[in-house]
Amino acid sequence: MELIDTHCHLQMGQYPGGLDEMLGRSRQAGVIGWITIGTDLGDSAAGIKLAQEQESVAYTAGIHPHEAGKVPGDYLEQLEEMTQSDKVCALGEMGLDYHYNHSQPAVQRKIFEQQLELAKKLELPVVIHCREAFEDCLAILRAGYREGSAVFHCFSGDCKQAATVLDMGHSISFTGVVTFKNAQVNRKVARYVPDDRFFLETDAPFLSPEPKRNVRPNEPALLVHVAEKIAELRRITVAEIAKITNRNAVDFFKLNTSN
Repeated sequence: MELIDTHCHLQMGQYPGGLDEMLGRSRQAGVIGWITIGTDLGDSAAGIKLAQEQESVAYTAGIHPHEAGKVPGDYLEQLEEMTQSDKVCALGEMGLDYHYNHSQPAVQRKIFEQQLELAKKLELPVVIHCREAFEDCLAILRAGYREGSAVFHCFSGDCKQAATVLDMGHSISFTGVVTFKNAQVNRKVARYVPDDRFFLETDAPFLSPEPKRNVRPNEPALLVHVAEKIAELRRITVAEIAKITNRNAVDFFKLNTSN
């Protein structure tokens, strides 16, 4: 079994033994590919450096909604420059978060729209962060972004919302939340989504899965617990889950599996 962690923050975590040991634990567990996700300009630059130094690591560059109120005037030019590498696979994470409102909603929407325009120009897929802002997020996507070119990371909606995302051609990604005892809605979505429209992720160093919720920080090696739970829910083997989700990740993110 070999898995790809499609959403982690390798540049963020203070991993026991350091990054190399953490990636070694990941490989030993069967997780052999990683996409490290940018959340602001500095974080994205750190992710690029890490991806350039590490085999089988791709990266994204983007502005998280929490950081939308802090961007400099030339941030789009900086983001575009960050995409000049064969290891870039998407823009993001971007989107809307009305739970914390660390940035004003109007500012979040503006920065989200601008990043989508850049992604359309560059013909890159996007990684969406959407929390308590589902309708606004969909309205912005409908307004002109390319159908089928977004993944809703750490999807937290119900099956009706999932159906809307899927009808627009977009995809869904599952984290360790699906393993939580109170995550019945997330589990229903994990059973509902078709084979070709979902990915696996850890969101490391956040959201450690059961039975390792006491492990801090979360790390990609624990992706196996997400895979096992979804395999159980869909009544197929973990090997089949790995085959399905790896194919989806390579196709959607245009991953270079030789790196």
